Amino acid sequence: MGWEVNKEKPNQNFEFQDPKSVKEFRGEISKTLKRMVGTN
Repeated sequence: MGWEVNKEKPNQNFEFQDPKSVKEFRGEISKTLKRMVGTN
């Protein structure tokens, strides 16, 4: 139960408080996805 609440709120706070970190985080996801697909 508590996990559901913690799952949603930190994501929102994270985005509003630190957009730069979100960009870096998304960049890491892109890199990982490309690596998984085998595209550089």
